[in-house]
Amino acid sequence: MLLSFVYDSVASEDETADSDIDLLLVGKLSSRRAANIFGPLGRQLGREFNPVVYREDEFRSNARSGNQFIQKVLSGARIWLIGNDNELKQMLE
Repeated sequence: MLLSFVYDSVASEDETADSDIDLLLVGKLSSRRAANIFGPLGRQLGREFNPVVYREDEFRSNARSGNQFIQKVLSGARIWLIGNDNELKQMLE
């Protein structure tokens, strides 16, 4: 995994007890594997995880082309799990 962060309501501290935990994952991880990891974890914690997974090249290409979803995520608050703002910036250069 190259980069991973929580975004949206949890990151901006606007979540409610029913809010899911939105994760952006960039690296060598399939969506299926992410679901297998975060599904059981979410059941244990009583919160649903919503992982969005991109390969590095796919993420970079979409970010550079102005993909609306990625632009919204990148303009919002983040709680870093793996990586930091400098690594994100380097990836997008």
